[in-house]
Amino acid sequence: MDTLENIRTFLAVAKLGSFSAAAKSLNTVPSVITKRIQQLEHKCRAPLFSRSTRQVELTAHGRNFYENFSTLIVEVDRALEENVRTGTETAGRMKVKCPTTLAIHTFADVITSFQLEYPNISIDLFLVDRSVNPIDEGFDVAIGAFGNTYSHVVSVDLYPMKRVLVASPCYLARRGKPKHPRDLVEHDCLTLLTSGNIWYFRGKSGDINVSLNPRFSSSDSQIMARAVKRGLGIGNIAREFIKEDLDNGSVTELLTDFSIPSLYVKALIPDQRASDPAITEFIKWLQVQTSPMKVAG
Repeated sequence: MDTLENIRTFLAVAKLGSFSAAAKSLNTVPSVITKRIQQLEHKCRAPLFSRSTRQVELTAHGRNFYENFSTLIVEVDRALEENVRTGTETAGRMKVKCPTTLAIHTFADVITSFQLEYPNISIDLFLVDRSVNPIDEGFDVAIGAFGNTYSHVVSVDLYPMKRVLVASPCYLARRGKPKHPRDLVEHDCLTLLTSGNIWYFRGKSGDINVSLNPRFSSSDSQIMARAVKRGLGIGNIAREFIKEDLDNGSVTELLTDFSIPSLYVKALIPDQRASDPAITEFIKWLQVQTSPMKVAG
């Protein structure tokens, strides 16, 4: 018979003071209780009870084992409950940060589908259009595409975000097309506040950096895309945010002989929270749901 079952039987006999009472509480018969105790005594190599016709009492060995076995069973039950909780009923609450456009375009659906799969996990989603240190600002997970790194923070790559240079036909009719990245200094350029005013390109002759004096800046890519489509100027925008406009001709891709380094969307987690079961499942979900975008990027 199972040793743990025998130990539970021993504890029941010791608590109730008789084999028959233990049998009743464990929904079995006294002969099974007797056999379990005999097997446990054999394993312990010592008598655990002194028996009389009226009562059952613990021996000195039995009293020592009772204390140790009681502690053991508590720990075993706790471990089993934890396994059930983390394995099949993962629960918890997370504070998650994500940039506005990324949330609306991609992660809103990813996060809501996660909560449908894990109904016992609650999420507070904050839309923040800047890089944050999740430790300093109290986030369990910070999603973003910024290159910042922080001490004691785990960085998990999700997918690359390809960027393109675009302008509307009406702006190009008015100002003409730039033929080289350096021509951009003569154009109206629209920049993301979070990315800065230096644009980086790679060409056949090497890397090119262009410092700009932007006409308009915003912390949100959706606003930037609208400004580009209205003809305000040239924007450097993630392809996934502007793809539909490229396909229907609302904007035109520029300087296609030069590539723009991709940004990598990442999840930042304080290392002290990285092993939390709810957060672990959430990160796995993000990786699976965004994996097709690695190919698209």
